[in-house]
Amino acid sequence: MPRLRIDNHTVEVEPGSTILEAARSVAVEIPTMCYLEDQLPRGSCMICAVKVRGASALLPACAARAEDGLAEMRQQVAQAVQDFSAALAGRSQAIARKARSLIPEGAVVVTHSHSGTVEETLLFVGRQDPALQVICSESRPMNEGKVLAARLASAGISVTLVADAALGTVCHEADHGEHAQSECDCSCLAHPLPIWPVPI
Repeated sequence: MPRLRIDNHTVEVEPGSTILEAARSVAVEIPTMCYLEDQLPRGSCMICAVKVRGASALLPACAARAEDGLAEMRQQVAQAVQDFSAALAGRSQAIARKARSLIPEGAVVVTHSHSGTVEETLLFVGRQDPALQVICSESRPMNEGKVLAARLASAGISVTLVADAALGTVCHEADHGEHAQSECDCSCLAHPLPIWPVPI
């Protein structure tokens, strides 16, 4: 059985266990975002990145296998996570400022799914432009669009939530500035379906 040390805890785990599973077995919390129990680990978000002695880079704890002698340097990881989070926040704010210059006053914006950067951008624009209107699709099966719509509405932004199947029919309502993608216009013409607003 692999034996490793995590935050002054020595733990033995079943062969094939991940560092995340080993940490959780001794109540050491490692944050995750893309990790889902009973699913193959992705390791794509790197929120669970850990420093392992002998490794040349941070490893995703959800995907890296626990092996004898692995040691998590938690303080270094905590600092790396803080630095990464600060850099992300700064990038999101810079994107929001740039996007503000591309979104005309009183614009109608159509969006699908949810992203923290898109949410932050629309909130930023909405604070400066009370006439902003956002059309969100539900984004099933996880309903990310409903989440975005609720957050924008709670900030006082005018939001219409539509069924995913109706998304193609609302593209024509969006403001197509010089930076908009033309694919949206094509999809609207190809899907002449009625719009079904969905209550938030």
